[in-house]
This record gives sequence, structure tokens and C-alpha cells, in this order.
Amino acid sequence: MKVPSDKISCTASSEYSSDYSCEKAFDGILDMDSKSNAWATKGEGVNSWIKAEFSELINIKGIRILQRYSEVEQNKKIDLKFVGPRGYHYLNNVFLPVTGSKEWNYIRLPQSFVTDELTIKVREVYKRYNNGFKEIEFY
Repeated sequence: MKVPSDKISCTASSEYSSDYSCEKAFDGILDMDSKSNAWATKGEGVNSWIKAEFSELINIKGIRILQRYSEVEQNKKIDLKFVGPRGYHYLNNVFLPVTGSKEWNYIRLPQSFVTDELTIKVREVYKRYNNGFKEIEFY
């Protein structure tokens, strides 16, 4: 079951403009052929991050990530940091093989994580311009 967008608030390392705020990555609005309706950093690539904060504890078993439209704004590897009642849990060097905004990257977690906060940090990029994500979903 997908976590509803109204249960997610966010912050990010930067935002290109208010039109590319972090909320765009969690709003559930999909236009896979559009450059807009996505979170975009302001010139960041490696070490950029987006944090999702949940209004209640959730049990995450999987994540779907849709990259940005432009080929110069694609992330290659990410680190995941889960914060919950049992402390911190990390998954490092998670590979995002699918580029572009037409197909999803599926991340099947090795175990479920009970969390109220998840930070996604970019570790490696295919190319850097105004990297970010078009959409992020939690299951």
C-alpha cells in the first residue's frame, strides 16, 4: 500500500525555485513527458539530499523513484537513512539503473523499516545540472 502524499512533508538541500520544491517529488502527480512537476536542486549533484518526514510511523518495505526528465539531471547511486523508534538504519550505494522519467526505479529493501523520517542522499550521478527526482513513492 502506497503512503499517501498528505502524510509526507519534506525538506531538501536546495530547490531550484518554488516551482521545483521538494513537495513536487511526493505529490503523486505524474506527467512522464514533462520537465516540470519535479524536485530540482539548484545546481547540485553529489551530496544533494531530500528528506521525507511522515506524520506517523510507517513500515517501509519498498521505494519507487522516478528520475527527472532531462538526461543531464540523473542520479546514479543514493544512500538511504531511516530514522525510527529503534534508531538509525542505513542502506548505502543503492543503484538507480533506470534513467529518464518514463520508467521507475524499484528499490526492494532487504528488510522492512519502521520509520518516521527518511533521507535520500545522492552519492553518484550520471551527469550533474539541477539534479533531483520527479516522483518518490513509499510502500
